[in-house]
Amino acid sequence: MSEKRKVGARVRQVWNNTLKKVNWTYALGEVFLIFIGISLAISFSNWNERRAAKVVEMETLKELKDGLEKDLQDIKVNIVGHGGRVRAYQWVIDKWEAKATKLDSLEIVLPFFIGTTTFITNTAPYEMLKSRGLEIISNDSLRLDLLTYYDITQEWIVNNEQRHINHHREYIKPLLLKHMRYQERRYQIVDTTLLLADEQISPILQWAHRNDSYILGLYHQAERDVEDLINLLSEEIDQLQ
Repeated sequence: MSEKRKVGARVRQVWNNTLKKVNWTYALGEVFLIFIGISLAISFSNWNERRAAKVVEMETLKELKDGLEKDLQDIKVNIVGHGGRVRAYQWVIDKWEAKATKLDSLEIVLPFFIGTTTFITNTAPYEMLKSRGLEIISNDSLRLDLLTYYDITQEWIVNNEQRHINHHREYIKPLLLKHMRYQERRYQIVDTTLLLADEQISPILQWAHRNDSYILGLYHQAERDVEDLINLLSEEIDQLQ
């Protein structure tokens, strides 16, 4: 082979090798750019999902806080009702045990005998939380406290309060109707002597006193629990903002 042909072959070989290197470099660059693009897209998607989840969590926490504040108002009203009822029961029981023949200031305590107390629970925010998924609340401790309140505390109060309502309907109300009349635009006991002489008073009021005292204790505990939950929710909302 002539020297000229050798030089030409060498040049072609060098050129082909150079093209191969350029093609590999270009291909690797393309792969790198695709990898960077996919990574950025995934990162943006994850960021957007976290941002959307944070918005939903914030909305859910605010709804729960609003519902608990309404619960707290009803709890405080019911504490007054049960507290007054417990004192009224004890007042009449003391009179009966002392064999009193008069019930001075009966008009003050009579309203507590006439009515019953019902816990009006605001469960809509909790039902919404369950529909969205409990895990939407990122704070595990807060989530557990909410579950305890809604699934245990509320249900326990409602169940026990139903016993209070049933007892009032089946025993206290008939006893009052037996001795009470609506006179001068208000309810009055016709003859307190006959009322105090009624042998049904003691067992009926003793049971009611025990049951309502227990419910009153449940309400006091619920009041503390709800106040704590409202504070925890406020702190969690501030952290998410």
